[in-house]
Amino acid sequence: MQTKLMLSHPRLIWRLVMPLVLIVVGAFIGLSLYLPTAFRTAALDTAYDSNINMLQQARILRSYYGKTVAVKVGKSDHFKFAVNHANLPNAIPLPTTFLQEVAAKLGDEQSRLKLISPYSWPYRDPVPMSADEKELWETLKKEPSRVVSHEDTIDGKRYLHTAIADRMDEPSCVSCHNSDVMSPKRDWKLGDVRGILEISNLLEPHYAAAEKRSYMVLGSIGAVMLPVVLTLLVVAWIVDRRTREKEEVARRLSELTNFDTMTGVLTRQSFIDITSVVLKDKTYKSGFSIHLLNLGGVATANQLHGTPCGDQMIRDAVRRLREGLPEHTLIGRLGGNRFVVAGLGPESQAEVRAFVANLMALMEQPFSFNQAEIPMLVSIGSAIQGSDGERCVEQLLQKAEIALATAKHSPGANALIFDQAMRDTLEDRQRLLAMIEKALSKGGFELHYQSVHDAVTARIKGFEALIRLRGTDGRLIPPDDFISVAEASGAICEIGAWTIREACRVAANLPADTFMAVNLSPVQFRARHFEQPGIAEVVMAALAETGLPAHRLELEITEGLFLDRNDAVIAELLKLHEIGVSLAMDDFGTGYSSLSYLWHLPVDKIKLDRSFVTGWSESPETATPIIEAITGLAKALDKRMTVEGIETPEQAKYFADLGCGMVQGFYYSRPLPEADLAVSLLRFVGTHAPPLSDEMTGWVSAKA
Repeated sequence: MQTKLMLSHPRLIWRLVMPLVLIVVGAFIGLSLYLPTAFRTAALDTAYDSNINMLQQARILRSYYGKTVAVKVGKSDHFKFAVNHANLPNAIPLPTTFLQEVAAKLGDEQSRLKLISPYSWPYRDPVPMSADEKELWETLKKEPSRVVSHEDTIDGKRYLHTAIADRMDEPSCVSCHNSDVMSPKRDWKLGDVRGILEISNLLEPHYAAAEKRSYMVLGSIGAVMLPVVLTLLVVAWIVDRRTREKEEVARRLSELTNFDTMTGVLTRQSFIDITSVVLKDKTYKSGFSIHLLNLGGVATANQLHGTPCGDQMIRDAVRRLREGLPEHTLIGRLGGNRFVVAGLGPESQAEVRAFVANLMALMEQPFSFNQAEIPMLVSIGSAIQGSDGERCVEQLLQKAEIALATAKHSPGANALIFDQAMRDTLEDRQRLLAMIEKALSKGGFELHYQSVHDAVTARIKGFEALIRLRGTDGRLIPPDDFISVAEASGAICEIGAWTIREACRVAANLPADTFMAVNLSPVQFRARHFEQPGIAEVVMAALAETGLPAHRLELEITEGLFLDRNDAVIAELLKLHEIGVSLAMDDFGTGYSSLSYLWHLPVDKIKLDRSFVTGWSESPETATPIIEAITGLAKALDKRMTVEGIETPEQAKYFADLGCGMVQGFYYSRPLPEADLAVSLLRFVGTHAPPLSDEMTGWVSAKA
C-alpha cells in the first residue's frame, strides 16, 4: 500500500519530511534568536538581584554598626567617633564613614557602593550632587520604599545602577544626629531619608556569561537536532531515490506499453484508449475519422536491402506524418507496416477526402536508401464517425480495416472510405475463404480439363487443367470468383500444389503424345513466405509421385509475375526449366509486357489472350496488324503459340491460316471433368473433328 502511495504521489516523502525539517530548523533559528536575549535578560535580572542583595547587606551592616557599636561608643568615655580615626588610637569611624570604608574595601571595577546625600558629612566639606543624583534624591524622598534601577554607560562600559533610600531606622541614630553639633539638622525623626545607597554593577561579565551559556545551550540543542535533521534528509533522499527508480521503471513500462519502441508513436491499445476518451467526451462536437495506412513497399525494401532498410522506411513514414499533419493529430502503429491516424476535425466526405489526399501526398514520394529509391506503395482505408453519433473506436477501426482490405484488392484504388457495400463484399470474401479452407481439408476442389488442339488438324495436343470449387448448393464456383481470395490469404499455395499433383496424375493416364497445362499464380512463387514448399519442389514431388515425364507438363505464368523484377522468381523459373517442364506466357499482350522476357527467360510458348480473338471478330482492320506482329514475333523467336478463346469457324480458320500452331476454346470443347476426357479424345481421332461445321470439316481434311 505504501509503495502504491509513493508511486501515485512521487514527491510525498519530501512533502512529509521537509515540513518537519523546516520546523526543526525554524525552531533552532527561533531559539538562536530567543535564547541570547533571554539569557541577557536573565543576566540583567541576576545583576539586579545581586545589587539588591548587596544594598540589603549594606543596610544591615550600617544598622548593626549604628545599633551595636555606635551605641556603646556613645556611652563610653574611652572611645570616641572621629573622621580621621585611623590616626587616633581611641577613635572609631562614624557609621557612615564605616560603611564607606567597607564599601571601598569590598568594591572593585565590577561593583561599587556609593552613598549619596544632599547633607554635608560631619567634619567634611559638602559634596555637590549631579542632576541625576538630585532627581534620584527627589524620587526616593517621595517614595522611600522604592527601588530605582537603570543602565548607564561609563567609559564605554555598561553598568546597572540600583539605588534605595538610606533612612533613619534606629532611634539611636535619630538621637545621635539630633544631639551632634555637626549634624546638618536637629529635627530628625525615625524613618527620615538621610541619603541614598547606590550599587553600580558592571554588566559585561554578566552578559558574557549569559552569551556563553546561550551558546552552550544552543550547541547542545544543535547537537541533538542536527543528527535528527540529517537522518530525516538521508531517509527522505533514499526513499525519494528508490521512488524515482520505481517511477523510471514505471515510465519505461508505460513507454513499452503505450508507445512503439521503434517509432515513438502510440501502440494500438493506447491509440484506442485515447481516442475513446475523445469520442466519449460529449463536449467534443468536431468531426472524427480513422485512417489505416499500409506501407506495401516495406516488404520489397526488406527483400532488396535487408531489414534495416525496411525499419528506416517505417521511421521515415512516421516522420512524414508528424511533420505534415496537424499538431493535434493522433498517430499509432498497429504493428509491422501498418499505421493508424485519427483525423480530428474533418466532418464531411469532401473534408475527409482532402485529409486522405494529404496523407497520400505525404507518402507518395519515394523513400531513399543508400542512393536507391524505393516506392512507398501506400494503401489507405478510412472510416468516418457516422451521423448517428457512433462513438466506438473499435467499430470505426473495423470499418477502416474493411476499407483498407478493399483498397488493397481493388485495382487502381489505393485509398477508399468505408461504405456498406464494402462490408458486404468482405463478408462474401470471408464466406469464400471459409469454403476454400473447408475444401482444402475435405477435398472440395475439382479439376476440369479444356482440350488444346492443333490449329490445322484439330487433333488434341493436350489439356489445360482448370480448377473449380463446388459451393454448398452443389453448383460450381468459377476461378475468377475465388482465386483472388485464395491469393490474398496464401491458400493458393496449397491449392496450387494440389492442382499440380492432380493434373499430373490425370496426365499420366492420357496418351503419351499429350501434355497437361497448369496455371500458376504469382503468389506460388512466394510460397516460402507462407511456410509452404517452393514451386520447384512441388513440381518435382508431383512428377516423382505420378511418374509423369517432365516434358509433358506445361506451367502457365502471367506477365504480372515480373512486376517486382524479383531475382528469386527468375531463379525459380530457371529451376523449373532445368527440371524439363515447359513454360508458357499466359494472357500475352494484356499485362505488363516486356519483350526482353521472351529471350532472357526460359519461356517456351506464348498464349495469345482471348481478347485479341474477340477484337479480330469485331474489328479485323485494327486487330489484324497486332495479331500478325505477335505471331511473327513468336515464329522469329522459335516460340510455340496457342490462341485462346476460339468460338467460331471463322476464328478457327483465320488463326490456322496465320500459322498459330495450337488453339483452344468453346468452338472445340468446354472444360470437362476427368470422366469425359476419354470421350473427348475419341471425338478428335484422325482429322475429323465432330464439332466443326461442314465447311470447316472439308477445310481441316484438306489441310491434313
